[in-house]
Amino acid sequence: MSKTASETNLWAPLNEAVDQAKQLNKRAQKIAKQTADEVRSRSEAAIHAAQQRSERTLKLVRKNFANAQKAIEDQTDQLAKLIESVRRQLKPVEEQVQKGVERLAHTLNIATESDLDTLRKKFATLEKRVAELAKESRAA
Repeated sequence: MSKTASETNLWAPLNEAVDQAKQLNKRAQKIAKQTADEVRSRSEAAIHAAQQRSERTLKLVRKNFANAQKAIEDQTDQLAKLIESVRRQLKPVEEQVQKGVERLAHTLNIATESDLDTLRKKFATLEKRVAELAKESRAA
């Protein structure tokens, strides 16, 4: 055999191994690309699904918040009406108690607020009259 033919035979297994390695490398790159594409697709799908769930949750939270706000407003209105109703119902009772206290005070000869107001007015009138008399006596 010639030197080139024996060299070719010597290098043949190595060349085959290199060719096989190149093919395996191409297959590995192809598989890696497919895997990356699949992972990207799954990730995008998962992100999209999470966004949709978030949007639904946000809508639900907003709806619940609006319902709660309306319920609070309704309860506030009802409470205001209740307070006004209680005031209206208590007013006659308060007036009756006031009259009873005034009667009791008169019976016990205790001055009431209205008696004090009347006395204050009379006292103010008397002070004015005394001041007028003092002026007249100085002038005379």
